[in-house]
Amino acid sequence: MTLLSLLPILLFYMVTPSHGILPCKLRVHLARAEQTDEFGRKCWDMVKVPSCGGRCDSSEIADWEFPFKKSHHPVCVFGGRRPLVVRLRHCDPGVSSGTDVFHYIAAEDCRCKSNTENASTRVHAEKHAPPRVGAGRDARYGTPNPAVPRVILNGRDVCTENGE
Repeated sequence: MTLLSLLPILLFYMVTPSHGILPCKLRVHLARAEQTDEFGRKCWDMVKVPSCGGRCDSSEIADWEFPFKKSHHPVCVFGGRRPLVVRLRHCDPGVSSGTDVFHYIAAEDCRCKSNTENASTRVHAEKHAPPRVGAGRDARYGTPNPAVPRVILNGRDVCTENGE
């Protein structure tokens, strides 16, 4: 085999979009956390939520039985979970005691996992989706913001370790 015959394969590998997507790993997102007391008064803040995201390698091969293929489509899921607690810093006047304490679940680590029982990766992905926090949307941010509560996992600040 000559180098010239390998060129189309190398070009295909270089331009395939899936190779540009980041691998499955722990990522920290900024989300709005909000809690309401029994009288409708609120506490809120922006919290850092460690969750999983990224690409997992998948494959399909031909098969002689229906559906004429064997699929392997792993998805990026939580490898471990940990409950976290933060104190929300912004509260309406007269809010009930304890409304400022916010509990949520965060990822400790991430891994690619296949659902061998069910061929539908959509159902599997929804089952292991990152937790929704408050009423806000997750948003990426660049530099660490000292005004946002830090998230500590196993004694390590995950927000600085992951370059977030």
